[in-house]
Amino acid sequence: MLVKMRKRGFTLVELLVVIAIIAILAAMITPVLLEAKDAARMKKCVSNVRQLGMAISQYMDDNGGFGLPIDRTPQPDPLHSHAYDNPWILYVTPLRTYISQDVLPPRPGGVMGDEQPNKVYICCGDIRRGPQDPQGNDRPCWWHWGSSYLYPGTTGYISTSTNDPTGDDITSKHLSCRPLRLMTWRCARRDLLLADYWFDFHSGYKVPKDVRNPQILWSKVGGKRDVACINVVFLDLHAAAVTPEQRDDLIQNVRVTDNPYYVPK
Repeated sequence: MLVKMRKRGFTLVELLVVIAIIAILAAMITPVLLEAKDAARMKKCVSNVRQLGMAISQYMDDNGGFGLPIDRTPQPDPLHSHAYDNPWILYVTPLRTYISQDVLPPRPGGVMGDEQPNKVYICCGDIRRGPQDPQGNDRPCWWHWGSSYLYPGTTGYISTSTNDPTGDDITSKHLSCRPLRLMTWRCARRDLLLADYWFDFHSGYKVPKDVRNPQILWSKVGGKRDVACINVVFLDLHAAAVTPEQRDDLIQNVRVTDNPYYVPK
């Protein structure tokens, strides 16, 4: 005798249990995926700063050991021009032949900052974050200044002080500044060559910034002080990830501690 079997589906409780299990697994996996994505960005960024460090080293070999200049063109309205109005940002133009890439001007026309160009001088973590800001502070560093990376500019590898016998008496950061010989710094292993400019490139949280008054020191920004998220490369071309406070110390080494040109005021 054949027994007719009743078709049975999932009960509501069984469906809820399955959904709960999937949600728990997703919550466990998502942070791992985000960490893996951020780690990939960090590796790409480390590759960038090393390539740029090598390019700067080759530039110095071809130019008597002198480091990079800044943009020397005076601009009447820097915020609406293609000037490098932030002298701490890497000035890429002298490195064109060494990196085999064209150079984007700051604030390129028609580019809104959402699509990131594939350039060695642009960090893959330097992206638009948060809602659109009418003041433009949400735009990436590369959009405003042409590069994502910090190069110790004035009072560092570029002389602007009248106390420095090799320097020029300047009244504007856009006027001619004299590059210095980087390898005369006292400790190539601890003296900073390049670094991520902002602190949110690899951490995922938004750092308040004012593009009209760029802030370098972390202490002026505040926030998460224990995050090791800033990629740096040193004069001897080794790379590391440091905290914001450590980067402040490295900047101080370049500007004062190891600076052979520094003269206390």
